[in-house]
Amino acid sequence: MRETEEERTARRNALAALHGIPEVIDPTDALELAGITVVTADEVYASVYRDAAAADAWMGANLTQYGHPALARVPLADGRVIGILDLRPALRKLEGRHSPGVYYHPDGTGYVPGGDHE
Repeated sequence: MRETEEERTARRNALAALHGIPEVIDPTDALELAGITVVTADEVYASVYRDAAAADAWMGANLTQYGHPALARVPLADGRVIGILDLRPALRKLEGRHSPGVYYHPDGTGYVPGGDHE
């Protein structure tokens, strides 16, 4: 059963209260930092989490709620963690059902790569 907008908002607010809001990082930069060359920036979503616990919580929620598995985690010297989600499984499910060039953010909203997503 798909969660309601109210449930989604409550879940995200609870995560944010415990772990902060992840920062968005350019997928190309994240893939480079992780040394990953087998996927393109259009096939992943990357965030910077304030620590390993935040990465665990947010990435776990994205897997549970949207089916986006973790592709990589890159610990940074300051304790933050770059997390890279693999969007390919979701993109395969959407083939033929979405507009060309529109991909889906882990929160379920559509976006155009390189566009303003905030």
